[in-house]
Amino acid sequence: MINHIQRERLFSQLEQHGKRITPQRATVIEALFEHGGHPTPMEVRDLVWRKDASISQATVYNTIMVLAELDLIRKLDIADDENTHYDVDVSPHVNLVCSRCGRISDVHTDTLEALFGLVAARSGYNIQSGGVTMYGLCNMCQKNGL
Repeated sequence: MINHIQRERLFSQLEQHGKRITPQRATVIEALFEHGGHPTPMEVRDLVWRKDASISQATVYNTIMVLAELDLIRKLDIADDENTHYDVDVSPHVNLVCSRCGRISDVHTDTLEALFGLVAARSGYNIQSGGVTMYGLCNMCQKNGL
């Protein structure tokens, strides 16, 4: 179920950027949170259509794009996955991707922001992303010898 504090914060941020909170946008946002993981636009669309089949696919995609453009959700491009995934958690964290089954897990660590600072200092880059993607084998694939 959607975390109402996160929902209200996201609605507030949208309004701060001059975007209206339409019933359709609210339904898309709720579907993003309801998914509870790193959904693709198609997965969000399927959840939206279970609640309101009158919401167009274009509205779902456009809402996701607006949220990503405003950095309210993060677009994840996963290697060897033709689908784009989105992360509603924009706090600095690591996205672990299983290179066999494709499962995506979040790991939060206090040292990630320090790492970004170190990389910025050594490279001269202005680090703009609050996340890192790493690949490996999840526990299930390790256990099952997949």
